[in-house]
Amino acid sequence: MSNQILVLKTSIASKKDVKKIDILLDCHPQIVGWNIDLENCDKILQVVCNGISETDIVELLHLAGYEAETIIRNTNY
Repeated sequence: MSNQILVLKTSIASKKDVKKIDILLDCHPQIVGWNIDLENCDKILQVVCNGISETDIVELLHLAGYEAETIIRNTNY
């Protein structure tokens, strides 16, 4: 299975928030890498993953106290 790039609009607003999700995302075995643009008004989170759905990422962030919605899904990575 090839990697996917998921792009999500989030409610992650600060570096403190990023540190909170860092543990969740870095330790997840199906997440290859990720980054967030706090400068963007939509606080865009890009996740490179393998075998995990958009719904799973949104739920993971929701459990950590953040809102997220998928903007783009690219399976040709």
